[in-house]
Amino acid sequence: MSIVLDSMLHQSFNFDATSYEIYENGCCIQHAPCDTHISAEYSIFTGMKFSLIGNPTYIDDKFSLPTNSDDLLEDRVQYGRLRSIDYISGISSKPIVCNIFPQNGILRFATPNPLRLVEFSGIFKLIQSNSITMTSEKLFEQASALIQKNDALCNSEEAWNIVHALQILIEANKLEPEITPLKIEIIIGMASCNYLMDNFLYAYNCAVIAKEKIDEYIKFAFDDSFTRKMLGEEECDKIIEAVKRNISIGAGSRLMENHVLSYINTNNIRKAFPPKDDASFTKDELYHLIHSIEHTKNAIVSQAYSHGDYQVAKRIESIFNAYKYPLYYIWQKYKFGRDEEVWVEGENMLPYHMFVAKIKENTDELMSLLCNANPFAPLNNGSVITQLLKKILSDLQARLQGGRI
Repeated sequence: MSIVLDSMLHQSFNFDATSYEIYENGCCIQHAPCDTHISAEYSIFTGMKFSLIGNPTYIDDKFSLPTNSDDLLEDRVQYGRLRSIDYISGISSKPIVCNIFPQNGILRFATPNPLRLVEFSGIFKLIQSNSITMTSEKLFEQASALIQKNDALCNSEEAWNIVHALQILIEANKLEPEITPLKIEIIIGMASCNYLMDNFLYAYNCAVIAKEKIDEYIKFAFDDSFTRKMLGEEECDKIIEAVKRNISIGAGSRLMENHVLSYINTNNIRKAFPPKDDASFTKDELYHLIHSIEHTKNAIVSQAYSHGDYQVAKRIESIFNAYKYPLYYIWQKYKFGRDEEVWVEGENMLPYHMFVAKIKENTDELMSLLCNANPFAPLNNGSVITQLLKKILSDLQARLQGGRI
């Protein structure tokens, strides 16, 4: 993943635009120079808040977009998601997606119905002071909420939310240099996260470090059992004992404090809950399969219409489109790229959203059809399409069944 993209993820920034273009149905319908200042303010609680000054376009001057753990894509940072099902009358002025291409100096917003892209060109400037506005206490509260909601680790989302909680706690610890009750709570939280992630050695070290911090803090307070309990010593002891039931602890088990309090090991989480972009097939295979189905469909439908076989044309179009829908879904969920790279311009996406509403049942039905009444069997490229469909849809089925999507 690009270092430039990573540096932009969930960061406040300013953007000075010198020109803009507006696209509809893949065509540029307006372009002109501009002198537009765009500010984006990130909050871990409310997402990205955008404000435009000197805005020459139809989009709102002020709006917000949500942020998620999967906002970092292959070639961009993306906030918000495309929702073609949100039908309204007229052109919507409120963007529902923001694409950030720092390497190209492009800031793009998308509005629905019909889909329009407003693309600004200019210069990005990160606001480095943003992290200072987030206090260690707020970060700790955010991480604690994530731990409480996801500590069952029932699925991939919960598992990776625990990883995110540990990331937040590491940042919170950096903002709390002195030994305070909050710092001790933060380190105990790090011990809990590491234990949930099966990082037993790191959980042990965090718990021991927290106990040492308690001893240091007690020098300036009342050293009694109540104070130690309030500071979380019992919780530290429980974590240490739980670790000892899982691994052997010896003299060589202690690690450097700075390393322990700044390192994230996701190896065990990855084994149990592989990231969604670790697929059994490649991006190119999926891309070419989508386009192959579309081109084959168009050829058959065109021939059917030329012979007046309108019912055949409609049936073929319906079946072939149905097989594209889970592939669209996979392209988006596995973070392979931009939606517009594979979606057909002007395509009615309502059937797609209806398909996704029952994604598991509909995918199972398509797989059953492939095995019992394969619509691609008579085609010259039918065996290739069938093989790829089975491989890709099987991967999707496994993730849906395992709760990893």
